[in-house]
Amino acid sequence: MEEMGSLVLAEVMLWLIYIAMGVALVVTVVSAIRSFWLNK
Repeated sequence: MEEMGSLVLAEVMLWLIYIAMGVALVVTVVSAIRSFWLNK
């Protein structure tokens, strides 16, 4: 049972990392587009 729990925990942490990377990427793209539009 404990092995299963640690496996689930590792999977959740991996998902959190993927989500954080996705959010960071979106924020970077949005800020880049905003600065591009403001410079026009």
